[in-house]
Amino acid sequence: MKTVGLVGGLSWRTSADYYEIICRRVNRHFGNNTNPPLWMYTLDQRRIHDLQLLDDWQGIADVLWSVIQKMEGLDQIEAVALLSNTPHQTFDYLQPRMHIPLLHIGDALGRELTALKAKHVGLLGTKYTMEKPFIKDWLSDRYAVTCQVPSAAVREKMQHFIYKELSLGILSDPAKGFLRLQIEEMIEQGAEAIILGCTDLPPLVCGMEFSVPLINSTECHANAIADFILQTGEE
Repeated sequence: MKTVGLVGGLSWRTSADYYEIICRRVNRHFGNNTNPPLWMYTLDQRRIHDLQLLDDWQGIADVLWSVIQKMEGLDQIEAVALLSNTPHQTFDYLQPRMHIPLLHIGDALGRELTALKAKHVGLLGTKYTMEKPFIKDWLSDRYAVTCQVPSAAVREKMQHFIYKELSLGILSDPAKGFLRLQIEEMIEQGAEAIILGCTDLPPLVCGMEFSVPLINSTECHANAIADFILQTGEE
């Protein structure tokens, strides 16, 4: 198996989900309790959020780069993954400086959407993920997938729920209702699938049913990391 460095803490609950999914995939692959070789570094989410509010993406990139350099110093680590969507805004700064691959969440999403033959999708997440091009362009340029996002007012309200509630583990009824409404409106506007492009969103839709697939970015990315560890696209 290959060894992967995981940069987590964004949020820690999501990092725990990643860890569980990766370990379960590897257990299933071997049919026993074999665990994958992983190194995890937990970032201070508050620090990253403060830098986002300042629109200081270079500051965020510097924080991530300092961690990745430590991981690259461990010779056995063969790839790194950022356990969140939004930090992928810094991918173009980080990957050229690295000697090992940074496993992009967009590729995990793109492969899932390709399998579903979905070409026009809704994208929900932090306002940065919805507004900036790092996910939308990745999917468009590499997978011919176009993303629609909600209005500015909706993006701000989504941001409020993510940062003030979901990142603290609060799953409120208003947040659930709000997310359901946005998904239903995107489906009415022709979305063939909905990307839950914030790794804190999937718990909000637990038990909900919709007429199109919901793409859990945490699950997609974690499975792609497991594929890399196992060096296989199949169980």
